[in-house]
Amino acid sequence: MHMTKGLVALALAAGIAAPMAQAEIYTNEKGERVECHDEVVNTGRKGVNPTVGAIGGAVAGGVLGHQIGGGRGQDIATAGGAVAGGVAGKRMAENSGSGQQQTVTQRVCRPLG
Repeated sequence: MHMTKGLVALALAAGIAAPMAQAEIYTNEKGERVECHDEVVNTGRKGVNPTVGAIGGAVAGGVLGHQIGGGRGQDIATAGGAVAGGVAGKRMAENSGSGQQQTVTQRVCRPLG
């Protein structure tokens, strides 16, 4: 009884295991035999450019700062909002996925022999 459960568990585990990528052999358009397989390739980092984030933050901060006060105080609030928004926008852009690698899978074929 225990052996049967063990064999069933082993069979299930074998069926659940992910199959390994295997190379496939083809004949290309030149009549050559080639071996092909898929490869994962890093294409670089993705994310927002920090300069774009800083500019966007400065504009948003300036607009928000302009809503405060009037006269000379409004000018100071606008400038301060632009500076603070620029710094915040740059930091957000740097932290928004710019550290994540972007990958693609491509098909690679090599001649046999």
